This record gives sequence, structure tokens and C-alpha cells, in this order.
Amino acid sequence: MTTISINMQAAHRRSITNFGQPVTVQRLTGEAPNVTTQSVVVTAIVRSMPPDTQAPAREGYGASQLGGISQTDRLVILMATDLAAAGFPVPVQKNDKVVLSTSGEKLNVTRVDGEKRSQAGAVELYAAGVA
Repeated sequence: MTTISINMQAAHRRSITNFGQPVTVQRLTGEAPNVTTQSVVVTAIVRSMPPDTQAPAREGYGASQLGGISQTDRLVILMATDLAAAGFPVPVQKNDKVVLSTSGEKLNVTRVDGEKRSQAGAVELYAAGVA
């Protein structure tokens, strides 16, 4: 278990408050036609990821090719305590959804890094646009 640094947590919270935007985090559970959606609105920093220009360009391979970053990939940083306080079942999991309130763009969580910012009580998500 990681000990949360009060100073790091305060710095992350200030950054998210100053530069973040409202996002809706969703989890779909169940099987069709009985699908349940759990969703909460929290503030998060959302950044576009620059395309990986070093990745080899080959025909017939999609952007999900290892090493390739597409233009729809985003880095989302949010506070785990905000999710828990809003009633979202933490931790965030692969295939959860993030909906950007500013554009309505729906992102699919492709990877969750709960360790990198754990001392600040934050979670880093990697998400891709849903086509």
C-alpha cells in the first residue's frame, strides 16, 4: 500500500482544479439487454498524446500496433478520491469509458497506471477515441 504525500496530493489537486475539465467516467456491467451503467462526473486533466513518429509505418497495421499512438489517444489524470467520493467503483479498469464534457468525445480506457501518481492519490489513464 502506498502512503499518500499530503504535499503531492495538494499539488495534484491544485493542478487538476486549475487546468482540468469535467469528465464523465462510466462503467458498463452486465450482458445485453440487461446492461447497467455506473457514471460519475469528476474533474480531470485531459491531454492529447503526440503521435509516435518513430513507429514504423506499414500498410495493413492499425494504430493499435505496439508503439503506435493515434491522434485520438489521450492521457487523463484524475484523483482517485474524487471517484470514490462520487460513488464510482475504484479502481478504474480497462474498457471503462471517459466522456469529455467540452466536446462530447467518448474515450475507451486502454490502460490504467495506478502506481505512477499513487503518492499523490491520483490515477493516470490512457484512453483512445471510440470511432
